[in-house]
Amino acid sequence: EFINRKVTKEATSLLPKLALGPRLQQGYRALLSSDGELSLTTQPVAPIPMAKFQSPNPIQWLKLLNLNVSVNGRAINNVDLQYHPASSQQFSQRLLATLPSLRSYADELTGQPIQEATPPPQNRPSESPPVKLVYTPINLDEIANHIGTSIRIKTREGLTREGRLTEVTEKELVISWLLPQGEVTAFVTFDEIDNLEIPQQQPAIQRQ
Repeated sequence: EFINRKVTKEATSLLPKLALGPRLQQGYRALLSSDGELSLTTQPVAPIPMAKFQSPNPIQWLKLLNLNVSVNGRAINNVDLQYHPASSQQFSQRLLATLPSLRSYADELTGQPIQEATPPPQNRPSESPPVKLVYTPINLDEIANHIGTSIRIKTREGLTREGRLTEVTEKELVISWLLPQGEVTAFVTFDEIDNLEIPQQQPAIQRQ
């Protein structure tokens, strides 16, 4: 599909009135498909009739130059170009389509709105479901297994402290958390603790 679009684009981009013929398009497609060598040779008639180069039809130029084209050593017989004089209306539409600021004027001139090409839809990567934290209670006698992880402590006075458990001593827990001014460390004795919790990540339930 890419090669076909490339051939079609190049075949019509030489001049507004000139396009590659079927044989040249076939050779260009072969060159895009497998790479290789493109060879152009000319054996112009002698003497060259310069007056005939005044012809507006470029196909006459090929005949005068006797141009030969080969792709990977295989000659392309009948080197052909297609000559299609464009009407003034087609030229106006093509010109004004390249000037977005004159789109409204172009609509009035041509009698119909110029349609813009719609870009192909882009495949968005699949989004993973959001994750929420669920706190699970743990016993004080297993707190030493969670050193280095996040922990939430609720005290008997109704306070909540949350941070990273850095140390467990015989009588207290040491937790720390970061503030803009730096790291803060707090000590919570076992007697102050009413509840211990650790967070666990669980996918959020998406409502239908």
